[in-house]
Order: sequence, then C-alpha cells, then structure tokens
Amino acid sequence: MENNQAIEILIIGAGTAVPSQGHSPASALLNTGDFLALLDIGPGTISKLPQFGIDAFKLQNILITHLHPDHVLDLIMFFLLHDINPHAREGLPLNLVGCKGLEDFIQSSMKLFPDINPPSFSMNIYEVSEDEIELNGVKVYSALSHHTETSVSYRINCKEKAIVYTGDCVRSPQLEKLCSHVDLLISECSFPDDQETHDHMNAKSLGELSEIAGVKQLIVTHLYPSALDVDIKAQIKQYFHGPVIIAEDGTSYKL
Repeated sequence: MENNQAIEILIIGAGTAVPSQGHSPASALLNTGDFLALLDIGPGTISKLPQFGIDAFKLQNILITHLHPDHVLDLIMFFLLHDINPHAREGLPLNLVGCKGLEDFIQSSMKLFPDINPPSFSMNIYEVSEDEIELNGVKVYSALSHHTETSVSYRINCKEKAIVYTGDCVRSPQLEKLCSHVDLLISECSFPDDQETHDHMNAKSLGELSEIAGVKQLIVTHLYPSALDVDIKAQIKQYFHGPVIIAEDGTSYKL
C-alpha cells in the first residue's frame, strides 16, 4: 500500500549540452516515498545529488530517454561510484530502463573504461519502445519520442496521479496520447516559437501539444540559450492555458 507522502519532483538539470548558468544537462528526480526514480542522468548529475540530499546508493530506478551524451553520460559515473564503494548499496537492486541499445551502451562503456565493472548488486535492464512495465509496484508506459530513431518518453502512474517526462521529443500523435489528461507534464522546450526544428520542441509545438492533450500542469526543461533569451513562458501561454513553470536547476514541485 502506498503511503500518503506527496509526489515530489526535483529538476536536477534543466538545460542542455550548451553551458548556461542554472541550466545544466538533463536530469530529474521523482520521489513518492515508495518509489524513487532518476529520469535521465546527464553529466554532472551524480556530483549534484548530495546538494539536494539524495543518496545515489538509494536509487531504485533510472529511466533514460535516449543515448545522447547530455542525457546519459553520468551512468558511467554511477557505475564507477559503486565500484569505489561496492558495499554501500547494501544489496538494493536497480531497475535500469531505456531505449533500444541501452545494454550495448553499458557493455561498450565498460570496455572503454576498464575501471567500470558489472555491478555486484542485482540489476534489471529493460529496453523499451512502446511498452508497459511495472517497477516497484508503479506502472510505467513508454512511447517513441521521435527525437532519434529509438528515443522514448515515459508516463508514470502512481498515487492516482500521472506524470509524463518527455526527454527530447517532437510533437506526434503518440506523444499526445501519452500526455492525455496527465496531471504533470515535464517537457523539453529547446527553442522559441520562431525557431523551427525537426527533432525538438519549440514554444509553439509544446504549447499546442499541452493544450490538445489536456495537460493540467507543465514544467519546462531542456532550454537552449535562444529559449532563455526570450519570455518563453509567455510564448507557451499563447497556446496553452494551464499553469507553466520554467525550470532551473533545483526547481522542485509537489503534486
């Protein structure tokens, strides 16, 4: 039975691969009390966890949207940390979820970095595209996000609430369905609405998707400098009439 703790969302990295103060590479944390999940694990994530009072050895679930460096590089640091402290995890298993190719990425990383070894704890690897899985009693749905050939977005249903984390994505019928009437959408918005893109969201595409899907609340992440140079919230609000939060590193929210 789930406890009564609120669902907590922490944006660890609200930015991209381009250095920008307050907007480091992608990562977010979802904590229900019973369920702890890291959503993407871009470079710098592991070193910032203590700043937010998060113990990396207590992570139960890591969900990766795609294998671009700004979303996955600190998975290498996660494994290295456990090599340095092999008993700190105390046998807690890990669910590692990601797009097709995740297992090859892990094996290739361990060949490239000889100090990284297969973990001593139990690790379940799930490669997903358009799937439904259960992690620690929580239903997780995935859909192709069309940023890359295999990239995915996730819908997490817990405590009678639904949260979608898009990673990098484009507007599509699949994504609209995944976001349908979601309580909270955590989505990238890489560019302002006058900047066309074929593999990311801009203010217009995100606003229109959120409005059509009936999203209740929106947290905006993965902002390139051109999106930070404008009033991106006002641009999104031209198309979406619900609450909008423009995230920075450390933005937290309770649902």
